[in-house]
Amino acid sequence: MKTTREFVPQFLRWSGSLFLVVGLLLSTWAVGPAVQAAPARATVAVTLYAKAGTLALPDGTTVPIWGYATSAVDPAQSPGPTIIADQGDTIEVTLHNDLAVTTALEFQGQNLVPDTAGVAPGGFKTYTFVAANPGTFLYEAGLSASGDGARQVAMGLFGALIVRPTGQPNWAYGLATTAFDEEALLIFSEVDPAFNNNPLGFQMQAYQPRYWLINGKAYPDTVPIDTAPGNKVLLRLVNAGLLHHSIGLLGLHQTVIATDGALLLIPYQSVAELLAAGQWVDTLVTVPPSAVPGARFALYEAGLLQHNGGQRLAPGGPLAFGGILTFLQIPGTLPDPVGPLVYNLQATPNPTRGTTGALLNATISDATTGNENIVAAEYFIDVLGAPGTGTAMTGAFGTPTVAVSALVPASVLAGLSDGAHGFYVRGKDAGDNWGAVESAVLQIDRIGPATVGLSLMPNPSNGSLAVTLRGTADESATGNAIVVAAEYAVDSGMAQPMSLSQTGVPVTELVATISAATVISLTEGVHAISVRSQDVVGNWGPWAIVELKVDRTGPTADGITAVPNYLDLTGAPPVTHVRLDAHITDNLKAGVQSPVFTAEGFINTVGADGSGFAMLPLDGKFDQVTEGAYYNISISHFAQLRQGVHTVYVHGKDAAGNWGPTGPVTVTVWRGITDTEGPIITVGPNLTPNPTDGMSIITLNATAADPGNTSNIAQAEWFQGADPGTGLATPMQAVDGTFNAPTEELTALINVSGWGIGTYTISVRAMDEVSNWGAVTTATLTIDKLRFYLPIVVK
Repeated sequence: MKTTREFVPQFLRWSGSLFLVVGLLLSTWAVGPAVQAAPARATVAVTLYAKAGTLALPDGTTVPIWGYATSAVDPAQSPGPTIIADQGDTIEVTLHNDLAVTTALEFQGQNLVPDTAGVAPGGFKTYTFVAANPGTFLYEAGLSASGDGARQVAMGLFGALIVRPTGQPNWAYGLATTAFDEEALLIFSEVDPAFNNNPLGFQMQAYQPRYWLINGKAYPDTVPIDTAPGNKVLLRLVNAGLLHHSIGLLGLHQTVIATDGALLLIPYQSVAELLAAGQWVDTLVTVPPSAVPGARFALYEAGLLQHNGGQRLAPGGPLAFGGILTFLQIPGTLPDPVGPLVYNLQATPNPTRGTTGALLNATISDATTGNENIVAAEYFIDVLGAPGTGTAMTGAFGTPTVAVSALVPASVLAGLSDGAHGFYVRGKDAGDNWGAVESAVLQIDRIGPATVGLSLMPNPSNGSLAVTLRGTADESATGNAIVVAAEYAVDSGMAQPMSLSQTGVPVTELVATISAATVISLTEGVHAISVRSQDVVGNWGPWAIVELKVDRTGPTADGITAVPNYLDLTGAPPVTHVRLDAHITDNLKAGVQSPVFTAEGFINTVGADGSGFAMLPLDGKFDQVTEGAYYNISISHFAQLRQGVHTVYVHGKDAAGNWGPTGPVTVTVWRGITDTEGPIITVGPNLTPNPTDGMSIITLNATAADPGNTSNIAQAEWFQGADPGTGLATPMQAVDGTFNAPTEELTALINVSGWGIGTYTISVRAMDEVSNWGAVTTATLTIDKLRFYLPIVVK
């Protein structure tokens, strides 16, 4: 059964098993060496080596491929060697793996259990099955332990199996209606050099082919199909690529007799047959008996992908023919009278603003249409007139092939509107035959490219990260010239260059990085990022604007509740968890407001941002400027805490990366323990320095502990002299920053610069979390000398 194909953006198809299909050109039109079958019901033994190789393309580009060979020393080829068998033959294929990844073989349409283990690098395996039915079938890299079989197929690991009906080598299937005189298999595929250069790391969503192939070749390297008048030609059309292909045959009809190796009960005629990715069809074409030697019928991609990676006849000139194109032809030459043909017609510069003249160049040749001397050539602009009424072109006339030219004045171009204008050229031979017209398009371009689809990521931003600016420069509607540059400016400041993802094209993605330092330098609020693009003619397009929102204010956390907030743990826990709820709101400031991105909580001690327990959005997703957040805190967390009041802190983070302030809620833990004793000072108080000169700030240190470790220390204070009353003295701080333990180290700074010489009593006490104040503990401070600084007079 054929695997169902699915498509992702840019026409990429991937599924559990990606099968790219290839085929075989039989008779005089074959893909790779054919492995011929023995007599019917014989065993066909085939050896395949999966290995790396290269593919040369007509424009001089070479890309890596993976393919198959029939021996260890032969180079890899894609499509791979063809297997030809008769119906009923047993086929044994031994696969040797010379790749660095595990690979497997899959034979579509055959009674063979899929190999999901595969062949490890350096290993081999034999696959055996019976070719039960006639038709065209596929072998390809299948699913295996490596998990990248789909990418292996995309790199070229595929081939064809042709099964002929018993005793009828000139039938496609088991019916006489499928008889043929010649047959050819055409395998259509594409190449994206970026994928081929990084097959295992490439992101397939970005797959964008630049070359289109027949049997691994692009025109003009494709091989024509020779036939004769009145003959019936079997075409096995196979789409091994990732895109749909509509295959047409100019001047002839194709009769579709089978799809995917299955004979149709009712054949049908087609002018252009659409092949989905991974689909193949068999068609019969009858050559008219009246066809003459030299006649050619173009077989081509009806979607007009007739170029090779954007290759042009000259810099800035028209595209050179390439891609999926070949000919069904009758060998020989056409008789005269036929006029000469026009080749390589170019208008330069192209595009142009029209401020200078444009030069037309072409080659007029009668070499294949009578071989008579060329005597004249002419051109027309936009409207084709009768032969002999155009503007004359110059050339060294008098030979069968002549280079001709004409300068179209700037005054003529100035009268043409912006846009595409057709230039038509034809030549005349010595037999007075005017030839076919060739056309070229000259683009008059006085308007720069549009800049569209601007985006910023991240946006809003707090400046902690660089911001990526993206957009598209589109010249397709304003001249279709090549985009050569782009720039951006922040708040109408100095313009900065942008990068083009592709060069030599009229539509390209633009990319720039706005540094974190630049974003940090901006005030909080909305800032205009302006972008424009330039075409090869020199036209700058209009500025397009996208807003960058700079947000440095984190969201607030309020409405914080904990239910239940009183836990009596003297017996079995009353509940399984404490439900924590909060509202996280990113408030509007300087015109900027960011969606809430996340929220977190802490128990008793607030840790580093992002280190707390993650709260969940009430509506299932953090994506609004105000969000409800919740978390179920397991009762086991509170079971580990001491009796008393504990604080749960909550704060949120917005999409710009800003953490907001924490908001508290308390949960009281009760274990049935009555605490009536206040904390005692176990260490200190210590005063440093002591004695002092009375001009210093001294440090007071002490340690407080709650008897029996029953309750946490809640606060501490000191005083000098008379007791002002509990809670009214000068507060002390916890050395670790938070009062949250039954033993705490305490500290305070005392400014004694206004105190006189003498001895002072410093008193310290602490309170626990159930409001028990402990006893006062004292220390003596001595101030024994005051320093006086006299001015020094310099004479």
